[in-house]
Amino acid sequence: MTSMGLPRGVDETIEPHRAQLLEAVFRHSPVGMALVSTEGRFMTVNPALSRMLGFTADQLQQLTFQQITHPEDLDADLRLLNELASGERDHYSMIKRYVHHDRHHVYAQLDVAMVRAHSGLPAFYIAQVQDVTHQMAERRELMERLRLALDATEDGIWDWHLQQRCMTVSDPWQTLTGLAGTAGQISWRQWLRQVHPADRLLVLEHLREHLTGVSSRVNIRYRHRHPDGAWRWLSLRGRITGRDARGRPMRITGTVSDIDEQVRTQQDLNVLLNHLPAMISYWDSQLHPRFVNQTFLEWFGHEQVHSTQHASELLDAQIFEANLERMQAVLGGVHQTFEQQTGPAERVRYTRVHLVPDWHGDEVIGFFALGIDITDLREAERALFAQKELAHVTLRSIGDSVITTDPQGLVTFLNPVAQRMTGWTLEDALGQPIETVMPLTLEGRSDALPNPLRLALTERRTFEMVPGTALQSRTGQTFSVEDSAAPITTETGEQLGGVIVFHDVTEQRTLTERMAFMAHHDPLTGLPNRALLLDHLDHLTRLGDGQHSGFAIAFLDLDGFKAVNDTLGHLAGDELLRQVAGRLQGALRGTDTVSRIGGDEFVFLLPDLQEAYDAHRVTLQLLSALERPFRVGSDDICVTGSVGLAFHPQDGPTADDLMRHADIAMYRAKREGRNRICFFNPQLEQEQRERHHLLHAIRNAVVAQDFELAYQPKVNGRTGEMIGVEALLRWTPTGQAVSPEVFVPLAEEAGQMTALGQWVMRAACEQGRRWLDGGHRLRVAVNVSASQFRDREFISDLQRTLADTGFAADLLELEVTEAVLMQDIQQANQVLKDLQGLGIRIALDDFGTGYSSLSYLHQLPLNTLKVDRSFVTGVQGDAQRQALLRSVISLGRSMQLEILAEGVETDPERLHLLRHGCEQMQGFLFSSPVRPDHVTAFHSRIQRS
Repeated sequence: MTSMGLPRGVDETIEPHRAQLLEAVFRHSPVGMALVSTEGRFMTVNPALSRMLGFTADQLQQLTFQQITHPEDLDADLRLLNELASGERDHYSMIKRYVHHDRHHVYAQLDVAMVRAHSGLPAFYIAQVQDVTHQMAERRELMERLRLALDATEDGIWDWHLQQRCMTVSDPWQTLTGLAGTAGQISWRQWLRQVHPADRLLVLEHLREHLTGVSSRVNIRYRHRHPDGAWRWLSLRGRITGRDARGRPMRITGTVSDIDEQVRTQQDLNVLLNHLPAMISYWDSQLHPRFVNQTFLEWFGHEQVHSTQHASELLDAQIFEANLERMQAVLGGVHQTFEQQTGPAERVRYTRVHLVPDWHGDEVIGFFALGIDITDLREAERALFAQKELAHVTLRSIGDSVITTDPQGLVTFLNPVAQRMTGWTLEDALGQPIETVMPLTLEGRSDALPNPLRLALTERRTFEMVPGTALQSRTGQTFSVEDSAAPITTETGEQLGGVIVFHDVTEQRTLTERMAFMAHHDPLTGLPNRALLLDHLDHLTRLGDGQHSGFAIAFLDLDGFKAVNDTLGHLAGDELLRQVAGRLQGALRGTDTVSRIGGDEFVFLLPDLQEAYDAHRVTLQLLSALERPFRVGSDDICVTGSVGLAFHPQDGPTADDLMRHADIAMYRAKREGRNRICFFNPQLEQEQRERHHLLHAIRNAVVAQDFELAYQPKVNGRTGEMIGVEALLRWTPTGQAVSPEVFVPLAEEAGQMTALGQWVMRAACEQGRRWLDGGHRLRVAVNVSASQFRDREFISDLQRTLADTGFAADLLELEVTEAVLMQDIQQANQVLKDLQGLGIRIALDDFGTGYSSLSYLHQLPLNTLKVDRSFVTGVQGDAQRQALLRSVISLGRSMQLEILAEGVETDPERLHLLRHGCEQMQGFLFSSPVRPDHVTAFHSRIQRS
């Protein structure tokens, strides 16, 4: 083949008819073509390539393509050629520069394919070369213009051939990124390392989406780190600018812009917009959101919105439908302002909305929406309206009178109460001076008083009404009134008028006087009470020496009043107290006063008394006034009084001293027999102190069980046999015995008798068990007090004591007085039956001295009747006493009871009792109360005899 034909090796590789076709195409193609050996030597070239490069065919066949390739493009060409030879590619394309024969550069579009031999090894390359110098010149001119434009915008340019590791970048790009390249080349990995870690994957994802056809361009904001360490916001934009024959992206070109200030300004604006107490959004003409602030998201329950969403998706259906016409109207250029209610009933939101068109020239391209939450405003308006209505209703409903005036004191309003009190209707009063509508005077006088409302307007402060103010009504009535007037001013101090509020206190003043009387007087009797008494008494004791001649104070306590209440009831007791108060007042001197200080206690203040004789005479008249029976209902009631007297100043300098001393004297009168008068003396107070100390000592003694028991034997008066003992309580607190007649009533008074009785019961049973264990079977009698007998736990406590001590119930005898049993005969009967059910014996103690009732006595389950010593002492010489004793003994026998006489002290008494059939006796004739060991010795001696 000639120089323009195919070489021999090619003929062998290509079939003859195909070789002829290739030679024709090769020779006549307007595009430069060449067959190149695997070493890069031109094997043959067509005329178009020779003309393009300025070499003859023979000259080219002496050269390799490497010799005429621009040095800067050679590496890329060789890399692609190696990939083609290794099978990584089946062809490649690139734009490269060739060195023309006259040394200028020719830009060419190079497309290379490989032909393999029958062995499969590379045989040669087919190169197609198209001159693009003119196009590249135009492109360079275009790029220069683009560069100038970009320089003006300060944007940087980047150009990336995807097969290469480096990007070509402009100087502004390097300035913006702070990355310096070599000959305008920057490694894309070097650039990616400077992208903020949080943005790096996002940038790569945007590039991937564009290269795979998901997005039409690259457009992303990212943070880039400058050499100084600062992060700056940049905008990266670009698109594919080159593809291979299969359409695969080969090149991507774009720009980078500094948007740091813009982004930070936008961020600041977003912070501001998101913290505004208003909903702000922007919508385009298709009702797509271009911006919404945080308040919008919160109001409509979204975490975020997208520009592809429609208003119908983002707004509640009801809101969208209600506002569609308004949105269409604003897109038509008409500003919209309206209010609407949104949200469920439990959290309704009232909103004022403004829709503002966004004009661009003569066209509306969207609109701004501004929503302001006016819920609080509407609630405040409703509350204000409600308050106004409430005030209106209140002023017409309250019991006080209300009048308002303008700043000149002319009436502007009267409520119904004010109209009734003044006698003016609202219509008549409007515009009248306040003094005309509301004339005021002092009670009992006709002189006019200045109206407080006029004073309040003049001096701009609140004024109270003068005490005792009276209102003269237009109808002629007079009302006692009180209250105050005040000016009405704005926050800035401007005076709007005045208001006066007043009310009728005529009844209140009467009631106040009544309350004052009740505060110092007893409501039942009308007598002065303790407060008024102490006030008078304090006044008298504070008078200086020589200004008075002394006075006395008397305490009177009714005797037996509790029995009246208990038997006839409290209403009868109250009526008795009223009658007693009336009689006592009638018995007083003109200067005396009587007070009731509670219950049945009356206190008398007796001035000008210094001698005991005079005081006794006056108080005796008081007792005399009580002698006649009092008629209460259908009953005649007799009561007496016990009186205690104390004198000022000798019995005490203060009111408290006198009251206390008179009270002490009164209690002494009661203890001495009642219905008598007792004068205070220091000895009484000493006794009172001792009594108080004794009470305290008894309480301590009960807690400490600081008592002991003595036992008095009970014997057969005929045989001398010992049949039992009675346990008697003894107390010696300071080594000196205190009589039971003293400490037992005090124990009752201190509320300690039940506890003390339980101790006595246990101690007696323990001693009885010790005697029993020692061979002395003795019946032990124990006295039971009234409080112990009434105790609900009495039976259970007694059972527990017997169980704990092991004492036999049939050896225990309980002595109960008639007074205890007669307090509640039914309850007493049940308790006695329960005791007998346990095997315990019951003795009726002190029979004949109390409230003996034979009709009840026979119902009680008794075992023994104890005859009181008052029937025994001296019986042998007293016929009447003998008759009574015979009757008591006969009564006991008829009831089949054992009879025991106590207090037997002489042998004639013993013999008399035996003659009348009473053999069981107890008394000093046989033995005084003794210690347990003496009882043991006494019983042993009798057993031996």
